[in-house]
Amino acid sequence: MMRVYLLGTGASFNLTGRLTTALAVLAEDDLTLVDCGSNVVAALVRAHVDPKAISRLILTHEHPDHTAGFPLLVQQLWLAGRKAPLPVYGPRPAIGVVARLLAQYETSRWEGLFQLHFHAIEPEKHVEIAQAAWGRIVAAPARHSVPTVALRFEAHGGPSLVYSADTAPSNDIVRLAAGADVLIHEATGPYPGVHTDGAEAGRIARDAGVRHLVLVHLPADEAAVRRIVADARAIFGPNVVAGQDGMMVRPDVGQGGGR
Repeated sequence: MMRVYLLGTGASFNLTGRLTTALAVLAEDDLTLVDCGSNVVAALVRAHVDPKAISRLILTHEHPDHTAGFPLLVQQLWLAGRKAPLPVYGPRPAIGVVARLLAQYETSRWEGLFQLHFHAIEPEKHVEIAQAAWGRIVAAPARHSVPTVALRFEAHGGPSLVYSADTAPSNDIVRLAAGADVLIHEATGPYPGVHTDGAEAGRIARDAGVRHLVLVHLPADEAAVRRIVADARAIFGPNVVAGQDGMMVRPDVGQGGGR
């Protein structure tokens, strides 16, 4: 069984209380954290997910709303007693940013700090990031202002989930999401060449043939969010929801539990 926890669903500037966009994917007992712009440990605890169980962290890109919480994540996992190394994947610039952020702190004095294993992803088409007993994680390039990767989580003989990350409309995302059970796609609004609006997200979901569309990286105005959802539904159909912080999604059935 695969569960997706939306830890944050807001764009970088948000007045509605949404945290910056991050999510966690739990497949069997394997937990992947995607991005860490804010206090993702607190969000995991609120979702009743053990932060110490994180198997890997994937950074989609270098922007602060996706990376600024990295030192706090490391400190909190250390204080929680984590001993196992933490693999960290992401485009090379994102890896460089979080390494420099952590270097600002005297971590040499953090006795017993677990190791961090950094793995740079070159944004290429359909690059396999990891394999696990439940399935695999594949990355493909998104279309953003900095090197960014979208992700597909694909269970053996089971459900599939795609996360677009920050992106303008992209045929690479359409190909990555082909036939997926759930597409979690950003819908920040009309920022040509950088982000996606509701109608564009609906078109991508339709063209990819996905079953359900969940919108994230949402703007500060909830009235705008409602318009974005309506625009997506006008093209894709009724299986569209605006993601909410704390929402759990099961790709095998579509939308799952609420907060």
